Amino acid sequence: MAGDWIPMRVDLADDPAVIKMAEMCAIPRAHVVGCLHAVWSWFDQQTVNGEAPTATLELLDILTGISGFGKIMSAPEVGWMTVTKRGGLKIPHVERYMSQTAKRRLLTARRNKRYRDARVTQP
Repeated sequence: MAGDWIPMRVDLADDPAVIKMAEMCAIPRAHVVGCLHAVWSWFDQQTVNGEAPTATLELLDILTGISGFGKIMSAPEVGWMTVTKRGGLKIPHVERYMSQTAKRRLLTARRNKRYRDARVTQP
């Protein structure tokens, strides 16, 4: 498991993929963001490397309560889920966002930004 938190961008609701998913699901963008959080959290808790060999697109529908959400998440114009050759699911580029190394990089970047911002505001 990669940890007990996942990074999410503050502008995620404005991402073109989220807007496309909202259109395809006929739900608000904020609902899509909540559904993505549910899916990404499940993968963070249940996988080591973002790959779930026995998971199905239907599981994503169950996790989100939205029929067809898994299919939409894996649609080429969205690309946030991949069906593996063996039929399981994998989050593309999971190492960039949900690995322990990625989380450490994010925390370090935030800490450095706070430090730089604090130095700029001092007289």
